[in-house]
Amino acid sequence: MLSGWNLIGNGYSGTIDVGSVFGDKSRVISVWKWLADKMAWAFYTPSLGTVQLQSYAQDKNYEVLSTINPGEGFWLNAKTAWTLTTDITGKASVSSSSFSQSGDKALPRGWSLLATGDNPNPMTFNLSLSDTPPSAGEVPQNFISMWAWDATVPGWQFYAPSLQKNNTLDTYIQSKGYLSFGSKTLSPNTGFWVNRP
Repeated sequence: MLSGWNLIGNGYSGTIDVGSVFGDKSRVISVWKWLADKMAWAFYTPSLGTVQLQSYAQDKNYEVLSTINPGEGFWLNAKTAWTLTTDITGKASVSSSSFSQSGDKALPRGWSLLATGDNPNPMTFNLSLSDTPPSAGEVPQNFISMWAWDATVPGWQFYAPSLQKNNTLDTYIQSKGYLSFGSKTLSPNTGFWVNRP
């Protein structure tokens, strides 16, 4: 974990208790999770007590964040660099195919903040969302775009199946000043955004 904003994820089958893992206010400023079904944010900060947190969240139209479930990504704003340890590491991994339309975590339309445990690259993740395997060389259009925040640069990594299909992905990334995923994979601790049409 680096100081500042980190986009991380829970690619394992266990649930993270937010208060227990992120309750140290000397390390953590805030934690945020996107609720795709409500199109709203869930929020937690260790600097507020339970009643204050509920009041603050209600005033801002947020939900109070208490858990990070399997397959969910989240933002962590850290005061300082530290190593995140949880009791979920080593549990079963969340499969990318669980986000397909026939999967148990089917993606809704719009933006979702995800994590997966099988270490795919963006192209492999896109393929895994196809309920019917595509023809060899075909690039399915299972989502509009994928974004991951690289806190070490810092900058946004970007992928779009439509641009890969048209062989314009690299040119587009360079023209916008984004980062390519290149050979990087989505580790179980990586949070990433996906926009589904």
